[in-house]
Amino acid sequence: MIDPVFAGVIIPVYNDKDNFKICLAALCAQTYPRDKFEIMIIDDGSTDGLGEWLESYRKPAGLDIKYFYQKNKGPSSARNLGIKYSRGDILAFIDSDCVPQKDWLEEVLRGYASDNVAGVGGVIEALPTGSKVSRYCAYVKMNRTPKIDPGGIAYLITGNASFRRDCLIAAGGFDERFDFPGGEEPDLCYRLKQKGYIFQFNHKAVVYNAHKQNLSEFTRTYFNYGKGQSFLMARKMSKWDLVSVSRLKWPFYFLKMLVKLFFIFIANLKTILRFIKIPFYGLYYYGKGLSIADSFRYAIYDYLKSVFFVLGCFCGYFIGKFRGFKRT
Repeated sequence: MIDPVFAGVIIPVYNDKDNFKICLAALCAQTYPRDKFEIMIIDDGSTDGLGEWLESYRKPAGLDIKYFYQKNKGPSSARNLGIKYSRGDILAFIDSDCVPQKDWLEEVLRGYASDNVAGVGGVIEALPTGSKVSRYCAYVKMNRTPKIDPGGIAYLITGNASFRRDCLIAAGGFDERFDFPGGEEPDLCYRLKQKGYIFQFNHKAVVYNAHKQNLSEFTRTYFNYGKGQSFLMARKMSKWDLVSVSRLKWPFYFLKMLVKLFFIFIANLKTILRFIKIPFYGLYYYGKGLSIADSFRYAIYDYLKSVFFVLGCFCGYFIGKFRGFKRT
């Protein structure tokens, strides 16, 4: 057991009361000392009676559970509200549809021996359901561990991560222009890495998640990932933005953006052309031991994932310019 620091657990919730009840029950059963953490529930404009239910739950739970309500602004804004009011030295983040192991908080707070460690991430294990889409997400290990690049851990996934509170404040918190779930974590971690911080991974910090249950959720998720990626690229690469230009220059920059989008489309044309390769990808999955039906279904899911990610990139690039993303 580590020397217990006071921690804050921040959970943004939006119309997900049934899943959140399971998550909260698991948090109340944590092995971490009960007087050494608080639970910050940020209701992002839910209309499913979450606040009323929580009032009857909080006192019997015997934990420091705080509830905040705001109009729907997205997960970045919700997490920032939790950061603002939490007393924790380290802040742990989990999603409302995730279920932590009983020692999750104890484990996700490990790894801060070095002062340049800004955050620690854990494992998001899949809980396959009867949904074919959910089983696919489990098979491809969707978002199971933090993303790795040549420089180490690129970013942590806030379904299972913790950060030093002072690092989050120094970085300015989550960018609230990401008003959708997708891309806000890479953006935050990019800014932290720019300040010289690194991230750690603890495979013993485990939460469980059933992932996406239908094609609508699945494609919307990858569309949002694409938007988030383009927002991040706009922050990293853009030398101009449509918010700051004058009226006379605006048409020129708008045309320049369209030309740039055209070349991005050409560069990603191979993604669209993957459609003709679906039979080959189906054979690949079949060779891995899947049934013929699942093999071709998973190949189609691969294709949809790529297409909606690219569509999200285009949409996000256009929107991001108008939201004022620029080089920082």
